[in-house]
Amino acid sequence: MNDKFTIHLKIAGGTYPIRIERGEEERYRKAATMVDEGLAHYMELYRGSELNRENFLALVAFRFAFSFLSLDESQGPETINRSVKALIEDVEKYLEENK
Repeated sequence: MNDKFTIHLKIAGGTYPIRIERGEEERYRKAATMVDEGLAHYMELYRGSELNRENFLALVAFRFAFSFLSLDESQGPETINRSVKALIEDVEKYLEENK
């Protein structure tokens, strides 16, 4: 049974409809919250600088990429690769549906 549905995630001031498995909703919402918290952290840390929102989002992405690499080293690439592939598929599907 395909138990997918669409949620609308608010991330960095934008709203993004994403089709997910019902059992994954909490994880997706938590991830969106983590991005917003990271954005707020860097905006506060570098307040008054000439950095823009895009720069702050790049710092958030870097932080997550670094954490991903650390996890990859400790858990093995197969587990991480499956998770990344699933996320990439979700993003590609979203982009295709919202051309």
